[in-house]
Amino acid sequence: MKKLIILLSLQVLFSQVPHKMSFQAYLTDANNMPVAPGSYEMTFRIYDALTEGNKLWEETQTVTVDGSLVSLMLGNTVPLVTLKSAGYLEIQLKDDILSPRQELGASMFSLQADKALNADKAIKADTANIAVGYAKLDTLAVYAKTGDIAANTDNQTLRISGDTLYVSGGNNAVLSPYKDNTDTQDLSYNSSTKVLSLTDGGTIDLSGLAAASSGNNISDADADTKVQVEEASDEDKIRFDTGGSERM
Repeated sequence: MKKLIILLSLQVLFSQVPHKMSFQAYLTDANNMPVAPGSYEMTFRIYDALTEGNKLWEETQTVTVDGSLVSLMLGNTVPLVTLKSAGYLEIQLKDDILSPRQELGASMFSLQADKALNADKAIKADTANIAVGYAKLDTLAVYAKTGDIAANTDNQTLRISGDTLYVSGGNNAVLSPYKDNTDTQDLSYNSSTKVLSLTDGGTIDLSGLAAASSGNNISDADADTKVQVEEASDEDKIRFDTGGSERM
């Protein structure tokens, strides 16, 4: 009967995920003599109990023994699992299962975990439901579980109504706190070019509208919408009518 004397079995490599574990041991026979050099098939299993229990992980490797020393890396072919509590390593050499199982502390996998419920700092997170504070991001991808969020599209409209700025399919912002009420702007009409102008603003070309009989006004075809200039001895003014009623 062969015996396995474990020298070092808990050296975990934290440089990558999935985890790997360096395993070294001396293999001896029933008389505590080193076994003959050669290749041996070994199976490793992790359970959640010292005896019986649930199997959490299993891997079989063919190892080369030199001077009875066994040296290999667990997790080479089957990634090691992250332990939520203590685990127990079972070793099988060919058909012989060696006992007792070797206890593995859950803390050896806690320094670098694939998933964490809470973390003050993280180098990389593939998915996070909530981030509190600041994040250094070159790009930000937004995924909407619910609500009206549109990303990477050009089909949203920005409009202003009164003092409110609206985004179609989105939110709105009230602009009244940011208005400057000290400016005075003048509205003027050039009868030659038929252009309506606002100082420090835009212009409207009214030349396409039908002219009424009076030279002092312009109107649409049925004359219910019109702009007219009223002259008086003390002042002149521009009047706007829509629907047959004076608006300004």
